[in-house]
Amino acid sequence: MADILIIDDEKAIRKTLSEILSFEGYKIDEASDGEEGLKKFRERNYDVVLCDIKMPKMNGFELYERLFMHYHNRHCALICKFLCMTRTKKLVHH
Repeated sequence: MADILIIDDEKAIRKTLSEILSFEGYKIDEASDGEEGLKKFRERNYDVVLCDIKMPKMNGFELYERLFMHYHNRHCALICKFLCMTRTKKLVHH
């Protein structure tokens, strides 16, 4: 199974994603911000990184830039989440 790093400053979101993905058999690691996530990424080869965009210290865009700049030769899917309620409401109502 894939190794997944979940990076989000909201503990409840990390916990929920971790529980769901662990139940499905994935190996999960967590970080509470971009700096911690970058440190963990340096130490381990992840197959997938699930990352929030809006976080303290280092946001998802900054993390992406650093990962791409320093680790562009590693194969890893970076999936960033960002929920915009206005756009979501528009999509739901159409």
